[in-house]
Amino acid sequence: FLMIAGPWGAYAVSERSQVTRLEGILDRNGMLADGRVRAAEDEVSFEDRREISAVIRYLTETHGVAKIEPWFDGGLASIDTVSSETDGSRGDDADVRAEAIVSAMGLDYVNRWAGVTDSGFRFSTGSDESPIHISGHEYVLRDQFAGSDAFVVDGRDLELAWDEESAVLTLLAEADTLVAVPLLPAVESAIEFRSDSSGTGSIPAYVLMSEARTELAWMSVYLGSISGTRGADPGDEVPGADAVQVDNWRGDVFFTLFPPSPDDSEVIE
Repeated sequence: FLMIAGPWGAYAVSERSQVTRLEGILDRNGMLADGRVRAAEDEVSFEDRREISAVIRYLTETHGVAKIEPWFDGGLASIDTVSSETDGSRGDDADVRAEAIVSAMGLDYVNRWAGVTDSGFRFSTGSDESPIHISGHEYVLRDQFAGSDAFVVDGRDLELAWDEESAVLTLLAEADTLVAVPLLPAVESAIEFRSDSSGTGSIPAYVLMSEARTELAWMSVYLGSISGTRGADPGDEVPGADAVQVDNWRGDVFFTLFPPSPDDSEVIE
């Protein structure tokens, strides 16, 4: 038990290791004196700013900030506006808290993608989202994820098929495609949103949405979260373009089935 949860456990050792690493970077830049953080007199390199941002983000997400709170005059209550506690936070809240703490050090926060050509991503919507306008849809499949699902609507056998390689979700009726929705546009919109908002914070629901419409059906996918990897694709014709791979997602799928047009119906004599 002591080895798992005590002072020698991997969890505690990891926290101490990261705090010590952060102390070393701050000392090197003259930013820690008498146990208090102070602004650097000289310019802090991008590499050190990225390391400082990464460690504080790790602490806010995994262990909390109790170990570094004494470094700040008055603690972190007036700095960390997301949480009144020093415990860890999940997802995008950890990014927001980390940015506030790094800014209080007098540094520009470096998000996890800055200067990186190969990186994982995870986007999620906030818990305080405004209502979503979904007028026109007849059905919803709640809490779907990266997989396939079969169901029946008005006696009709339907299937949601997920293609991980192309990141496309397809609605089928007896193996015939009704409509196919690519999820990459939602990822691209989220990347652009993050870029315009300093790389932090949750993503609005209207950004994490993809939809498509055909003569047979209309389907909208509102993602609660989506994750995967992105990196430079050497085979891409556009220099610096990113290849995006979706590994997992979860969200709600709204769809409407359209009746066949007279041209599609068989004429019975």
